[in-house]
Amino acid sequence: MIKEQDEAIQELQGKLRESADECESLRTAHENDSTLIMKLSKKLETLLMENEDLREVLRAHVEAAIKSRDKQVEKRKELEDELNCKGDEIKARDKQIEALRAEKAKAEDAFVVWSLPFLVVWGFVMVLDMVLGKLLLTSCFLMGLAFMWMMR
Repeated sequence: MIKEQDEAIQELQGKLRESADECESLRTAHENDSTLIMKLSKKLETLLMENEDLREVLRAHVEAAIKSRDKQVEKRKELEDELNCKGDEIKARDKQIEALRAEKAKAEDAFVVWSLPFLVVWGFVMVLDMVLGKLLLTSCFLMGLAFMWMMR
């Protein structure tokens, strides 16, 4: 009976040692898990902070790119407006040129119309001068009169 109790005690001690070893291994595993969880938490926090920093940098770059694009669009609109104004100026100048050409043509026609009587009078004066033998002064005087008549 003592021997049986001794064996039972030894068996219980063996189970107790196994249980203690198992508890120790579980405690070590738990400590290792806790350490790993702490390391992973710190790494995750670092990554999240880096991610936020990168987002801020990216946001700043995007805002700068948008501002640059907006300036380019504004400059393009200014250039288009300036080009439209220049086009309007060119059209106005073309109209002025056409008006001047028409006025020139009208003046040339008027010159032809008015120069014909002058030439007739001048020819008549020259014939008179040759026929009558008057002085050149008479022909110049009559030419002046014809010119004044033509310019009225």
